[in-house]
Amino acid sequence: MATTAGGVIQPTSQHTYGYDNSATSYDGSNEALDISAVLDTLDPTEVPLLTLIGRDSLRDPCVQVKHEWLEDEIRGMSSTSTDTDLNDATADAGNVITLGTAGDYLKFRGAAVGTGPCDIVRIYSTAGMEIAVVTATADNTITVTRGYFAGSSPVDHTGYTKYIQIIGTFQPQGKTTVGAQRTTLKANKYNYTQIFEDSYTSNSTQQNTKKWLRQNEKEYQFANIAKVMGVLMERTLLYGERIAPSASTGGAMQGIVGTLSTNVYDKNQAILTEPMFYDALGAMWDVGAGGDNGIYAFVNRQQHRRLGQLLDPYRQAGYSDRVFGTWVDTFRTPVGNATIVLDRHVDAGDIVIIDKSRIGFGPLTGRALGMSPIAPTSREAQTWQWTGEYTCEVRTEKAHAYITDLAQSGF
Repeated sequence: MATTAGGVIQPTSQHTYGYDNSATSYDGSNEALDISAVLDTLDPTEVPLLTLIGRDSLRDPCVQVKHEWLEDEIRGMSSTSTDTDLNDATADAGNVITLGTAGDYLKFRGAAVGTGPCDIVRIYSTAGMEIAVVTATADNTITVTRGYFAGSSPVDHTGYTKYIQIIGTFQPQGKTTVGAQRTTLKANKYNYTQIFEDSYTSNSTQQNTKKWLRQNEKEYQFANIAKVMGVLMERTLLYGERIAPSASTGGAMQGIVGTLSTNVYDKNQAILTEPMFYDALGAMWDVGAGGDNGIYAFVNRQQHRRLGQLLDPYRQAGYSDRVFGTWVDTFRTPVGNATIVLDRHVDAGDIVIIDKSRIGFGPLTGRALGMSPIAPTSREAQTWQWTGEYTCEVRTEKAHAYITDLAQSGF
């Protein structure tokens, strides 16, 4: 250890867990001296995300440094349009509607009425709703017949975005014509493995010196390393970024935040409100996540405090109450219940919301975290190295959400 001019104890420049190889002396501050106050250090080792997910929870075993899996989803059954062909209330055929997203026409089936299966769609906007029949599809357009059903009159949708939703199939009785196939393409997803490494060196004098607080320095430092490795895994699982291994660089795995792209909400230092949280859960629910259990929101103390404040207008206290302090541990909505988890490794302005069933973490086969002694070059010192090679799976990224850049104070 080194000291400043004021006598304040400072760590050495190397993180060697009590023994500095580059120094000519060793750390003797714990040898038969009652300096327990110096050892009252914070221990930021809780890893709630890793504990929840598990350290061996990959759905498929990882057998290579590029860990791959396939994802699919139920084909889409809706689209949007701003086409002016719907800007009147005329019942007619041959309305060619350009869809808002390229490729959406593949979701629909069209056929001349009575010749084979075609889709019945609901077209709606702020102006109202109507039911129509899809008679053809091509080049990101669909052709519809409006006013075909007696109970549904065309609506003038001028000035509004039109939403087009498949609600059923128009299949003539007795027709044996098979409708066109509609499917989705399976997407290849992947992540890389990342090696977590640490080491500890003990000299013979240090190991055999009588101590007040602990007798086996090696076992104590091994426990510290295990905790630090857990913290590193937790932080990488949250914020890691992917990079392919090469001859000159190591590989790195992508964490949850780096994987998400759909339900990402940058709040530009706004104070968290109930609709912000609800909208994130709603976006997850829209694609199939949610339910009574399985949704977890990881927050630091700042957003945990703010979530507790959302309930303040509905609280009351009696004159006999002598306990101050309340907080929220569950956020209940019709689209799912989120368990609030306090995690000091989440950024103060972030909320990371996950569907637990779609997150996995685990080692490359045969590369779970372990420790090995390094062949000594002298009987005066021994070095042990800890390594483990891990990756994670963040499946169906639309089923998770990330709220970022929230205000951390002022509430």
